[in-house]
Amino acid sequence: MAIEIVGKYLRRAVMNGHDLEARTHIVIGATLAGLGFSNAGVHIPHSMGYPISDLIHRKRWVPSGYNVDYPMVPNGLSCTLGIPSVAKFTACTDLEKHALAAELLGERTEGLLVREAAMRLPEAIIKLMRDINFPNGIKDLGFTEDDIPLLVEGTLKQQRILSCSPRPVTAKALEQIFRDSMKFW
Repeated sequence: MAIEIVGKYLRRAVMNGHDLEARTHIVIGATLAGLGFSNAGVHIPHSMGYPISDLIHRKRWVPSGYNVDYPMVPNGLSCTLGIPSVAKFTACTDLEKHALAAELLGERTEGLLVREAAMRLPEAIIKLMRDINFPNGIKDLGFTEDDIPLLVEGTLKQQRILSCSPRPVTAKALEQIFRDSMKFW
């Protein structure tokens, strides 16, 4: 399972680029995730990635490790920055799956009610993001609350992707998701 592989190996792969075991497993995990995406589709986090990437030209943020001198957001980063907030939003649609994902990312869920275990998923993702020195939300890229209307507008244009969401997505819901994605820790 891709989530389990990421939970087990991503920290190692990021912290030590010479850890071939971890890097090999991450390649396998990415391949499995890609197969899942191509079969099941993607939803809210990916639709959020479009306006994040599109509007970054208004900011001064440049990713480290990329040989560019202009604002840009790598696809994986733009699509990941909303995941904790989206997991919080979608947890109610399948508590068991969210709880399992939290467990696969290393969260202790034993003895918890399924709803409590499911709500550990956003926490697990945030811990992982923090451990690999990911930006602390879209605020770290230069976005502010004033940008939320444009971010929501751009996300709503991605109806093909949003239609895969397990929960109906409204402008109001997206406003909250973006607000929650400003800063995680």
